[in-house]
Amino acid sequence: MTNICHLFDSSAGWEQRIGVLQLIDRMPHDRFCPTPAAIDRAAVTAMLAAWPITLDPIFSGLAWALIFDLFVSTVFTLVVIPVVYYMVYARHATL
Repeated sequence: MTNICHLFDSSAGWEQRIGVLQLIDRMPHDRFCPTPAAIDRAAVTAMLAAWPITLDPIFSGLAWALIFDLFVSTVFTLVVIPVVYYMVYARHATL
């Protein structure tokens, strides 16, 4: 894997710099088109990070709201929105 520091390293070969430039060029696409696995990982990581806060008597309600919100938003993003989109546009495609 090419390191971003090679972009500014004069001793790095031109091939390595081109690899970094292609990687930088690819970053917006990877950033705005996440896979379902990446969405799941991010949500589960945030839920697990909020789990210890549930033991605090003051912020427990906030932590449970955060966990529930992450769960519901993930389900909506990965299940509900694609199903509704398919139902709406599949009907138009058959007409």
